[in-house]
Amino acid sequence: MPTEALVPPTRPTAHGPLPVAVIDIGTTAVRMALAEIGDGEDVRPIATLSQSVSLGKDTFTRGIIEKSTIEDCVRVLLSYRRILDEHRIERPEQLRCVATSAVREAQNRLAFMDRIYSATGISVVPVDEAEVSRLTYLGVQPLLKSHPELAGRNTAVAEVGGGSTELLLVKDADVLFSHSYRLGSLRLREQLETFRAPQASSRKIMELQIQRIIEQMLQQVPPESVQEIVSLGGDLRFAAKQLVPDWTPEQVVRLPLAGLERLTDAASSPNEDRLVHKYRITFPDAGTIGPALLSYVHLCKAFELSEIVVSNVNLRDGLLTEMATRGARSEDFVSQVVRSAIDLGRKFDFDEQHARHVAKRCRILLQNLRELHHLEPPYELLLTTAALLHEIGMYVSTGSYHKHT
Repeated sequence: MPTEALVPPTRPTAHGPLPVAVIDIGTTAVRMALAEIGDGEDVRPIATLSQSVSLGKDTFTRGIIEKSTIEDCVRVLLSYRRILDEHRIERPEQLRCVATSAVREAQNRLAFMDRIYSATGISVVPVDEAEVSRLTYLGVQPLLKSHPELAGRNTAVAEVGGGSTELLLVKDADVLFSHSYRLGSLRLREQLETFRAPQASSRKIMELQIQRIIEQMLQQVPPESVQEIVSLGGDLRFAAKQLVPDWTPEQVVRLPLAGLERLTDAASSPNEDRLVHKYRITFPDAGTIGPALLSYVHLCKAFELSEIVVSNVNLRDGLLTEMATRGARSEDFVSQVVRSAIDLGRKFDFDEQHARHVAKRCRILLQNLRELHHLEPPYELLLTTAALLHEIGMYVSTGSYHKHT
């Protein structure tokens, strides 16, 4: 089990740090991050753990997760459960466990979730593409704030995962665009095996598949609108270790496209034994590292950039950030949602002045009646959004417009 050195668990006190954990059931591995949350909502990492479980191999080829793979997940999560108990992580609010595309797309995902819960007591929540984008945004915010040269420019945040690629376009804490594409390193490999593509033409076929998805991206995000690319994937962190000898995960580093292309050529060898021996990586990583790096190379070329920024941010950082804020929405996030709602309303020629007036009155009513309804703060944002968009159905018809809304 790859892991960082475990810090002795801290017993939570009334005013001491709260131990928490997040588990990410991904396409090729089950990963867990342990941390402590202080009174000031600061997060202190304790350890990260990862074990390979190839759920995506089942989902992307058969549409279901095989029983043997489910039991592999159970064994991994039982081992994590013991570590959680050692760190006094026992209450539901101290743990979040999410699953991404491999579980989300599986036809038997409910059976998978039931089996995990009955065996481990851990509730698995599949997250959709929009939620992944939101968590990615939460995770990357501290990075952008600490690097003004990235925050002040149109920065594309990209992560090529095993089953999908997340793309966010961010500037000055505003999300200009976000979308999830069915482009993943393991998905590409499984497609090749399904089609029984010969080794000699496998790279060409992968490049065609990658290019097809990137063309979709370019229709929504023109090349001139992107000035930087920040990668969040472990594959690019692998590349940073190979191309920058003294690099540490805490550093943000820029990799030149030329060097990344050379590494991609070397890591795209069909001989996985050789890759494992040469780079000291696992066999599952050896099978996906080539397609992932190839995807990043094509992304850089499509957006006409000569380098890519590598960071140590991941989905689990976003989960921990949300846990640290106890689910409260930051001002940046609330402003972003309101702006997005107004932009959507403008697309459908809504009465903006009236919509803003209704939203303002709704907020006043909600705040003044708080002692009666006891609703949490997130409901205020939900009400505001509904008030802003309550009449956009008029774009279709003034009759029964509430139905079109």
